[in-house]
Amino acid sequence: MSTTEVSRQLRLYLESSPQALSAPEVYALVDTFVSDCIASEEPEASVQTLENDLQVIRDTLDLSKCAQTETLLSVLRHLEPVLSSTSLISTWFDLVLRPALREPRLSHSAIAQAKDLVVVALEKPDNIHPEIQGEFRRRILDLYLLDAFNEASAEDALEWAGLPKEQRDQRNIWKENLEDILVVFGVDQPEVRLLVYCTNSLMSQMDRPCRHYCCRFSTALHRPPHVCNYMAYSTDTLQSHSLNSMDVFWPPILSCRPFSRHSWLTILRPLVRLA
Repeated sequence: MSTTEVSRQLRLYLESSPQALSAPEVYALVDTFVSDCIASEEPEASVQTLENDLQVIRDTLDLSKCAQTETLLSVLRHLEPVLSSTSLISTWFDLVLRPALREPRLSHSAIAQAKDLVVVALEKPDNIHPEIQGEFRRRILDLYLLDAFNEASAEDALEWAGLPKEQRDQRNIWKENLEDILVVFGVDQPEVRLLVYCTNSLMSQMDRPCRHYCCRFSTALHRPPHVCNYMAYSTDTLQSHSLNSMDVFWPPILSCRPFSRHSWLTILRPLVRLA
């Protein structure tokens, strides 16, 4: 089936037209398109055309309506095998994924799809624009440490007290989703796990907001199904995962006393594995 026909059917479906195919039929159509692209020697043109059409369709939708956001997320999730990490980052994160991660009214499955797509953007190799993925990894960490609400911060707590319930719910879900994303990504990043292990041993030197973040992130990394027992690591294993030497970690760590959120960000940023 042509890209034009796929775009037409997606428009009808996303705009809830009476002429639209059923959801199973639409997703089967998208899956066929994906399979054809994977089998093609030069799928880039077809994928780019469909993405451009999808962006135009997205501009006609009212994404304040959760149903339309959830439908668009489902379409993107089905298209994920042919979407590059650069596309997810440069196009879809700010248009769809970030707003979805801040929306407490979305269904659990829709939120899961949004988080999955962000993790794909963090992990899927892109040899053409690796610098975009590296910057995005830093950006997600920045958002968690500096943008998300920190209940251990007096400044954040004061601001929180004046917020309506709707905004509080948005900030809560935003923080939880960023944390989930970092956990899924970080659990397979030995440098990140080791860094949290090291900073835990310096907890007494951190300010209260920084201790809060470090404890939350460390606890999250240990929780099922992402169980990571740092203490069970052998010395050889830790050293093999520490960029060849513990000396890489301790000088920047010790130079940041007393620790703050910004200090922890300074330490952790270089250890988030870049492309």
